[in-house]
Amino acid sequence: MRIIKSIFIGMCVCFSLGAANAENYVAKALIHDSTGNVVGIASIIESSQGVNIDVQVINLPPGIHGMHIHEKGECTKPDFKSAGGHFNPYMKSHGL
Repeated sequence: MRIIKSIFIGMCVCFSLGAANAENYVAKALIHDSTGNVVGIASIIESSQGVNIDVQVINLPPGIHGMHIHEKGECTKPDFKSAGGHFNPYMKSHGL
């Protein structure tokens, strides 16, 4: 899995859910940068073994990047707080 940089790149679209086969379900989301340009796609695949997130992005600088999932698919400028909190089920301190 390729991990994206956690600057204001958001999964700001609705997921489309469809059956990949009898057992797997796939949701896909375009990834936009802060100017609205599409910079990648995330595929979320659910199966009986769990959930896998595959992220493909373009034009990121070399190095380690991170991502997180917000509670809402809304990314309104200037501060993007409209996306709400992000998934942190163990309430761990993280990030910079």
